[in-house]
Parts: sequence; structure tokens; C-alpha cells
Amino acid sequence: MQLPKALNRKLHASFEYRWADLKGDLFAGLVSSALAIPTALSFGQLSGLGPVAALHGALALGVFGALAGSTRAIISGPNPHVTIIIVLAVSKYTHSIGEALAAAILAGVIQILFGLLRIGRYIAYVPVSLLVGFFTGVGILLITTQAAPAMGVANVSGSPAGAMMALPSTIQNAKPHAAIITAICLAAVILWRGPLQRFAPGQLILVMAGTLAGIFWLTEAPAVGPIDVGIPTLQWPQLSMEFLLHTIQPAFMIAMLSSMTIMIASIMTETITGRQEQTNRLLVGHGIGNIAAGLVGGLPGSVSPATPVNAYSGGRTVVSNLTVTAMVLLTLVTGLSALIELIPEAVMASLLIVVGVSLINWRLIRRLHKTTVAFALVTILTAFLVVFVDVITALIVGFIIGMLVNSRNLEPFEVSKLVSVPLLDSEVLGRDAEVDDPFGASTGLVRFPEQVSVASAREIGRIVSRDVGAHRTVIFDLALTEYIDDTAAVMLGNLINTVASRGQRDFVITGMREDIAQKLKSFGFLDRVPPDHLVHDMTAAKRAVKPMLEADLANNRAAGST
Repeated sequence: MQLPKALNRKLHASFEYRWADLKGDLFAGLVSSALAIPTALSFGQLSGLGPVAALHGALALGVFGALAGSTRAIISGPNPHVTIIIVLAVSKYTHSIGEALAAAILAGVIQILFGLLRIGRYIAYVPVSLLVGFFTGVGILLITTQAAPAMGVANVSGSPAGAMMALPSTIQNAKPHAAIITAICLAAVILWRGPLQRFAPGQLILVMAGTLAGIFWLTEAPAVGPIDVGIPTLQWPQLSMEFLLHTIQPAFMIAMLSSMTIMIASIMTETITGRQEQTNRLLVGHGIGNIAAGLVGGLPGSVSPATPVNAYSGGRTVVSNLTVTAMVLLTLVTGLSALIELIPEAVMASLLIVVGVSLINWRLIRRLHKTTVAFALVTILTAFLVVFVDVITALIVGFIIGMLVNSRNLEPFEVSKLVSVPLLDSEVLGRDAEVDDPFGASTGLVRFPEQVSVASAREIGRIVSRDVGAHRTVIFDLALTEYIDDTAAVMLGNLINTVASRGQRDFVITGMREDIAQKLKSFGFLDRVPPDHLVHDMTAAKRAVKPMLEADLANNRAAGST
């Protein structure tokens, strides 16, 4: 069978892979791996699982993120947000490293469900104020908790408050060689700006400068030391229902943060490359990767901080991600691991500090006093809770406060578009009809706005409930209404029941869209509405109300004559 020419060209373009693409992917993958591997090692140190666990996690995520997730410009690997949750899980929710890894496996299962149910796009609806506050809090966590390792001092407290209180002691006990290496690393990032970044990212220069200084000059600074490298092996966890129930909260947060990072990274890489990422497939691929990471004792993750470097360096297909994965594998099975052992711990700490600084949206933070009170409140509250309480509480409270504040701001916009007015009897009966009172208005018209949500449902319900009580017949006009959420559907159903229960069975609903009707039917709110009371437009609504109003006026005349 001959395919249409347009379809044939499209298929050809989809599978076309040129030599220039291969060179771009290989170059981007090699540059990215030079940053991704040290960054992963620093996350391994931070998590408490160790640098080898970070490499095992990077290997698992790289393979499945690329092959099952079909990554384009994204590099899969350990991630700062997920690592923070692992730190929390190890210290608060689990009793051993094995249980923390089992939580990662459960998180992978949840993430796969996110992708299969195609709810990845809904994660993008998280308020920006919450994300800014969360990233700021995580950035502060990384900066404060790495102050001691950057000085060559053991980190006595993992909390920011403890790290700040211990800062005088940290400075007093600082190892000069470690402190100088940290200064060199930070200076390298600060000075490596502008056109220089075209040749290599600043974080890579940080690692190279700090490592060379530690090897050839400042040799007394503590280094990573011997690590047990090799191909990872399966480690089947012992799972019980009690354990699963205990770890579902951190597992859900790992899945949520991993998915959020994927969504944000997809938007960023699509802007750079002009190629659309398959977000739901990415969720499934990284979910499988996190399961594999947990099974081999690896650190779970999501999108590596090396992703922007890969995108700007020309990475466009899974080949760049697989190139990074191949370099991780070479590090595990060859003498490259000997180089890792020589890296000073101060370099790792400096790299985490730089990652922490990069997570903070300084442009928005500097203008926070000029933003709305609601935006500033959610941002500051979320950051505060991340730093001084815990990440999970911060996300839950920040999300709830953000939704409440946004709803409060949306309420006047929706309520202002509500129309609730009386209709003159002559408008319903016709201009030539004889009416006893030319200004009589027995019919009420309620015209709902284009959108009715939880933000305005209560206030609209209060206003309309008060107004309809003054009329004998009511027309509910939904011709302009394109969307109502579940809360608004319940409100509208309650109004219908209120009108019916008062004996005002003479009401008509006009212009209701099919999807809104289906929503009301699912709640049973249209059970008391006769089919002929559902009409298409205002002309039909007046025609339906007219005999009701004529009968009512006739009854009033008869009662008056007696």
C-alpha cells in the first residue's frame, strides 16, 4: 500500500538521524557527564547513601529514562529535590538504608501510575509561588548544611538552624586547606562568566580547579577516599503492608517532586531545542528507573542538573543521555573511579552550594516586595517550612494556602459577571398582553458567568438564593457558562432543589452545555427537573415560562375577584 506523501515525509523526518546529530549528541553527552558524575557524587554524599549509590542510581535512571522515557535533551540522574526527600526519609520515616531504598521503589510505582493515567500535565498546575518558595527553601538547605563540609569540618547537625548556630565553631575548627579549596571553587564559578561558558559550564571548571588544587597543592584537605565500585547487583527488599503504609508519604513526595522536576525541565528544554518532550512517557521511564535504582541500592532521582548543559551543548536525542550513562558505567568498571577517590570533599560541598544558589530564583526574590501579598506570603511561608520544619509539610501547607489565596482572588472576578435581575411580565407575556401591573415582575432571570468555580460558588449561591425567593418563576441562564467545577455543580443543584422545595416548580434552565448537564446528572440534581424545562435559548425559555406565568396571573385575578 502506498502511503500518502505528507505522511511518508513525516515518518522519514521522525526516524532520520544524521551524522551531525550523532556528533552533537556525543559532544553534549561527554560535556554533560563531566558535570553529571561529580554532581551525582555530591548528592550521594548528602543523602547518606554514599557516592557509589549515586552512581548506581545514575546508571539505572540513565538507561530507563532514555530507553523507556525516550528523553530528548533531558539527562536522567540524581536530583537535589529528590535527594532532600531521601535525607528526610532516612532520618524520619525509615529505620534503615534498605527501607529508604524500598520507599524509592514504591515512589517509582507511583510515578509510573502518574504517567499511565496521563496526569503529568496536572502537576504543572502547581502554583508558581509554591515552586519558588520550595526551590528557595531547598537552596537554603543545601547552602547551610554544606558550610561545615566546605570547611573540612564534620557536619554535626543536618538542620539549617543547627548549622547556623554551629557556624562560629565551624569557622574556628576549619581546616585551612579545605577552606582554600572552597574559596578556589567558588571563585572559579564567579569568574567563569559570559563568553567563557560557551567552552565549558562553570560547575565543571569548579570541579576541575578544586580537584587539581587538592591533588597538587592543598593535599591535607579530606578527600572522598576509597569507594567500592563495580556493577550493581539486585537487592530485593523485604516489603510488608505495615511498611508500605508507613512509607507511602515519603514515597509519594519522591514521585511528586521527581515528576514536577520532569515537567519543569521539559518546558525548559523545549524552549531551547524546539522539540517537544513526551512528558507522560518521561514519567513512566523515570518511574521504572527509580524502581531499578532502589533494587540495585542506588539513589533515586529525576532530571540531572546537567540537563541545561546538555541542551545548550547540542544534545537532542536519547543518545546524549545514553552517552552520560556510558560514562557512569566506565567510571564503575574502570580506573576512572580512582579519580573520584582523589576529589576533595570540599569540592563536593562547593558544588552543592553552587547548586543551592542556582535553585533560588533571585530575580523574583529581589522583587518579592513588589509582588502581590498572596504571592509573597506563599513563597515565604513555603521556604520557611522547608528550612525549619520539613519538605513534606512545606509542600502540603504551601499548596493549600496557595489554592485558598488564588480562590480568594478569583472570587470577585467571577461574582462580578453574575446577572440576577427581574423580568417584567410584559417581557415574558409579550408587549401586547394585558397585565394588571405594567411594572410587575414575577419572573427572575439568573445569568451565570462564563466560569463558576469553588472560588465563587458559595457567594454566587448566597446571592442567587436570596434573589430567587422574590419571584414566582425563575429562568436559570447558562448560555455563557463554559465551565463549572464540582463545587459549583453542587451549588447549582442546591439552588434547583431550593426553588423546587419552596413550591416554585415553575423554573426553566436554558443554554446548558452537554458536559455541564452530564455533571449535574451524575450528582442527581436534574432528577427533579422535567425534560420540557430544559431549553436551548432565551426565546424558548420565555415561551416555556409564559403558560406558567399566565396561569399564575389568572389565579391571582380569580382570587382577587372573590
